[in-house]
Amino acid sequence: MHQVLITPLILLFFVAGCTEQRRDNTKDKTRNNEPSANEPTTIAQINKEAEKIPNIRSLIFSKDEKILSEKYFRPYSSDSLDHVRSVTKSVTALLVGIAIDQGLIESVDQPISDFLGKKYPKYKSKLDQITIYHLLTMSAGFEWDESTVTEFNQWVVSGDPVRYVLNRKLKHKPGEKWEYNSAGSHLLSVILTEASGMSTLDFANRYLFEPLEIRNIRWDRISGYYNGGAGLQLRPINMHAIGIMMNNHGMFKGKQVVPGSWVDEATKWHKKVGGSTGYGFLWWVDNDPDIRVAFAIGHAGQFIVILPDLKVVMTASCNWQSLGGKASFQEGKVAELMKNEIYPYLKNLNSQATTSN
Repeated sequence: MHQVLITPLILLFFVAGCTEQRRDNTKDKTRNNEPSANEPTTIAQINKEAEKIPNIRSLIFSKDEKILSEKYFRPYSSDSLDHVRSVTKSVTALLVGIAIDQGLIESVDQPISDFLGKKYPKYKSKLDQITIYHLLTMSAGFEWDESTVTEFNQWVVSGDPVRYVLNRKLKHKPGEKWEYNSAGSHLLSVILTEASGMSTLDFANRYLFEPLEIRNIRWDRISGYYNGGAGLQLRPINMHAIGIMMNNHGMFKGKQVVPGSWVDEATKWHKKVGGSTGYGFLWWVDNDPDIRVAFAIGHAGQFIVILPDLKVVMTASCNWQSLGGKASFQEGKVAELMKNEIYPYLKNLNSQATTSN
């Protein structure tokens, strides 16, 4: 929802320099899938560290599509729905890929005036300049500021969120500069509805959620359209299913859910954000040359982290209603846990498998 996400995101770019820390072994109590070999860190210890994170609700990690730990923190359970916040954007991007594959949208180069021009003729010249690609890569060029919650909140309660963003001048030439903009992601939800003749939720249920066996969903509407930038609620294990599908090149239980070529494009570097941080199609990416890493991240500590080369998925959820410094602290602590504990543990499993082979 805002650009303070970048701080914990940078902490996650751990692949090249991650070091394992020694721990005393203890028996894991959450799953029976932990290897019996002595490890520097155990699953029980990872979850004990997770319990120290304020407002954490869930933590799940898997390797080779096998869930090694699925932990929920009181009073939350496996049935609890989590507001995934800006993870919604990454889901919206997957729906756009499916719509393109079905021919409902011509390509990422199609101007959005084809979908919004008739309803908003006043802005047609502006809409002619902006393409689906620009919305997917947050480079539409609108004058926008989500460094605080003010802009986002004013947009949500504006009464006409589409007109609200279209009223903004183009500060940059479309495609020229990355700038975080939830309203642009929401335009994609509006476009999906116009292109398919179905609500975004109905489209998602039929072509994404049902194939992933995701059935308990809530999604907030704003002014008649489902919010493409936030507002999706999922069970944590369903967040994890999305990560597993992404790691498997769009496949889930033998069925192609999202085109593999779209998964590649969504998790490929398209725009530079800062340092080694890049942006794909509403997915964050790392520019590490040795291993691919992609992230879906939501306000206050909602994470889907995928490492396709290692077949690793890490997901977490926290209380999304934390604001300001509390939200950043939660995000940072989850990121540190993934960097310093979970990733070394899973990487060590990979090394052991390689040695045994």
